Amino acid sequence: MHSRTSREPNHGLTIAVLLLAVAGLAFTLFYDDRDDPLLTLVAERAADAASVAVAAGPAGAELPPVDAAAVGRAQLALRALGYGGEDVEGIAGAATQIAVRAFQADHRLAETGHVDLTLIQRLEHELNRRREAGTVPYGRGLLWRVARDGVRPSYLFGTIHYSDPRVLSLPQEVAQAFANADIVALEVADFQGLEANAARAMVMNDGRSLEEIAGQPLFDAVAAALAKRGFGAQQIRAVKPWAIYIFLTLPNAELQRAARGIPYLDQWLEEQARTRGKRVAGLETMAEQLSVMNEMPEAIQLALMQSAVAYADRTDELQEMLIDLYLKRDLAGIQREMSAPAQAADAEVMRVFLDRLINRRNLRMARAMADLLAAGNAFVAVGALHLPGDPGILRLLERRGYKIEAVY
Repeated sequence: MHSRTSREPNHGLTIAVLLLAVAGLAFTLFYDDRDDPLLTLVAERAADAASVAVAAGPAGAELPPVDAAAVGRAQLALRALGYGGEDVEGIAGAATQIAVRAFQADHRLAETGHVDLTLIQRLEHELNRRREAGTVPYGRGLLWRVARDGVRPSYLFGTIHYSDPRVLSLPQEVAQAFANADIVALEVADFQGLEANAARAMVMNDGRSLEEIAGQPLFDAVAAALAKRGFGAQQIRAVKPWAIYIFLTLPNAELQRAARGIPYLDQWLEEQARTRGKRVAGLETMAEQLSVMNEMPEAIQLALMQSAVAYADRTDELQEMLIDLYLKRDLAGIQREMSAPAQAADAEVMRVFLDRLINRRNLRMARAMADLLAAGNAFVAVGALHLPGDPGILRLLERRGYKIEAVY
């Protein structure tokens, strides 16, 4: 049996808690105040990048110059509409050109593959049109049958990264699909490597302390907020700001259960699969998951940490709302609650972050599923927020020729 009930603490923060935090990040990220300093910091960085011209029009055409920021807007819209486009942000490479041609073909436009201001306007118009329509593809359901002719069907299950007993009790339909599957695929399955990556990623190893880089007033505020959760100031001095941010946004009950070694839903599924002798596969490495936060500039990490102090006391309320929506199988409701702050004009940065946290990972995980789905009879479990909408995994699989049917 692959058990994690006796994990040793690291700097006073158990690895179990950190892993829960990273996996659950998508459900807490967008509840910052609208005056969050992150918005200003990243907006300034985007303005700095706007001077880099990267796209050219077709031969002989006179098109307005398109800079890196504009190409980034196009890439963001393409992914939000489910067309992909995974080049380096701001660079219109081959993947972006393929995505542009697909969009142009669907909308009866000349298939140039080029990013220009007219294309960006069309992309953003389509995004607004779909938003105003109020419909979310695959917006209701947690278990989906994924089928193609000549292959045994597989099942895709949307999880919520909590350890609450209500979500650990699987509905009969989900339990049956899980029991019958030949292989179980999760976002991450290599928990040994996952522990090592998490331990290294969360700790500053350059001799500096959190107190030094954050400044005394912010450090004191962070220490006071974490003291309510049982952490001492000495325990957090070597921890990176992004990890502190995540700890501050986790519900208290989740912290307590993780510290006792109680797995969240995805971990529990992995344990059950191994106990039953099933093969287990991972769609991502922990390094890929951690990179979402760990590779952000330090100034942005500090801004996130500062914003988290102000709303750390709201996490329990947020958890209850999300669990209620989850148990109702209301993926559209979860997406709506998550996206509402991002629809404000001054929340463009948060939309960009959602693209990085959800949309890009959807593309990566959908690719990783290809061989599993081709073999058939797989049970695939990913966070529920990765399933619905045009950029969701279900729509991506539909575009690849799979028939998608709600089971539960």
